[in-house]
Amino acid sequence: MGIARPELKAEAIHLRVEKRHSLREIETITGAARGSLSAWLKPYPLTDEEKKARSKLAKRYVTPKKVMAKNQNTIRLSSGRI
Repeated sequence: MGIARPELKAEAIHLRVEKRHSLREIETITGAARGSLSAWLKPYPLTDEEKKARSKLAKRYVTPKKVMAKNQNTIRLSSGRI
């Protein structure tokens, strides 16, 4: 178990309350463990609007479309290239 660092906890709380950063952003900035941050920031949640805004910006995996090859009975995955 790591040593408690009150200054790191204070910085994380400041980043959440004043700057409205997400848990992952705070993790990147401070280098604190995600589990510790989760416990420290539980009393300071992001609003639903903030969560929605971040969700829209998140990169998501898009499943490739299946395309029937002409004159073949096989299905191949389209790479999106022409």
